[in-house]
Amino acid sequence: MDFRKIFLKDFNIKESAEHIIIDCKGGIHDIQAILVALHSAKQYKKNVVGITCVAGGPENIEGAMLDALVACKLFGTKIPIHRGNL
Repeated sequence: MDFRKIFLKDFNIKESAEHIIIDCKGGIHDIQAILVALHSAKQYKKNVVGITCVAGGPENIEGAMLDALVACKLFGTKIPIHRGNL
C-alpha cells in the first residue's frame, strides 16, 4: 500500500516540489522527523537543500542546530544547516 499516494489524494495535495527545506526547533522528535524526511526525499528523488533551526531562546538554538547536525550525520549526508532568527 502506497501511503504517499493515499495521503496526496485524500488531502488533494499536488506533488510538485523538487527541492525541500526542513524547518525544526530541536529535540529528539525533530531528529526523528529529519531522518524520516531525509529518507522520504531520497526514496522519492527529492533534493533537501537545507535545514533551518529556530528555538524559544538563544540558548536553545544551538541545541536545535546540533540536533539537525546529528540527524544529518546519522543519515550520512551533508546538508547546509542555517540558524533562524529569534
